[in-house]
Amino acid sequence: MKVSYFSLILFVAIGAQAQVVKVGNDTLTDIACWNAEWFGDVIEGPTNEALQFTNVKTVIERTDMDAWGLCEVSDNTVFANLLAQLPAYDGVNSSFSATQKMAMIWKKSMFELVSYRNLADASSFDFAGRRPLEVALKTKGANPIDTIYFYVLHLKANTGPSPDTASYNRRKRAMDWLKMYIEQNRSQQKIVLLGDYNDDLDQSVISLGGQPLPTPFASFVNDTTRYFFPSMRLSLAGLTSYPTFNPPNMIDHIGNNRLLSDSFYVRESSGVMSQLSSQLNQYLSNTSDHYPVYARYDFKRRTQPTVGLKEARTIPVSIFPNPAKQLVTIEAAYPIIEVQLTNMLGQTVLTSTQGQLNIGQLRAGIYTVTIQTNTGIAIERLVIE
Repeated sequence: MKVSYFSLILFVAIGAQAQVVKVGNDTLTDIACWNAEWFGDVIEGPTNEALQFTNVKTVIERTDMDAWGLCEVSDNTVFANLLAQLPAYDGVNSSFSATQKMAMIWKKSMFELVSYRNLADASSFDFAGRRPLEVALKTKGANPIDTIYFYVLHLKANTGPSPDTASYNRRKRAMDWLKMYIEQNRSQQKIVLLGDYNDDLDQSVISLGGQPLPTPFASFVNDTTRYFFPSMRLSLAGLTSYPTFNPPNMIDHIGNNRLLSDSFYVRESSGVMSQLSSQLNQYLSNTSDHYPVYARYDFKRRTQPTVGLKEARTIPVSIFPNPAKQLVTIEAAYPIIEVQLTNMLGQTVLTSTQGQLNIGQLRAGIYTVTIQTNTGIAIERLVIE
């Protein structure tokens, strides 16, 4: 039997929330997305509603992010109670009838609400009844003031027989429609696309004949002159935001258009809060089956070199051998300025200005190779045996 939310007061002391630590950066703007798994629903999701409420509140409060795009916010009253217990935040929820709503919350000290709505002209079928939540927020404290359009997404999940190409095609059509809408209506605005995409950016979670299909978001991902996805590097590093899925994939993402990413995104600042599994007891069963994903922005900075921000794989590179044990050679179509090797924690473990890395002293595992050239970067995956 599920424990009612309204017995919350009896459970506020349950669990050891003190372990959840700050992730936000006081000098930057931290933007996160999180599928909170049927938050407020008394039938679906975690069975102890009071404990889930306490944990969701604790994660938002103690990680100290500046804005959140939330998915599966299922009860308006519970959402209102969450905001009431987070006095530093304001927020809005979706207006459509489907239970799994998308919501947006933000720090009152950082943003001011301009407008919000669910896109009425979106294809409800392709978006699985969850039409994108468009929230326009005006920044505070930055000079000049910026207005940012957030699109909180929860795309069609895989529910049919494997391989579920029907759901794959609905995700593709939904994002193709959203791209058209943005370019027709918001081409001069700063854009953030965040939420549960239910698929990955580097390749699809759907396979045919043992081979993954191309990402259904290719219209965005391949348009590198107009869009950039901070969470792409997490996909390429083999990380996961949905750990119960096998094989692991990133299905929760943050994307930007270049008006935002090239001037304000802090390079390589994206991350996934997988540490919550060790900070909250039985997090995956009593809080959410997704990890939050985040990226950082510096709205005090007005310009930033675009070198290094071009999307992965736009520059032809070759890494061999791969997998490797000792020496790795990197060849690129353009002169190499620097090569960085980072582990799955995002830590830089090797750098070189040459096209060769000696990896003999490193642990076996999956690493990310960032190759910076005089025209941009490429990001590739390296397996060390």
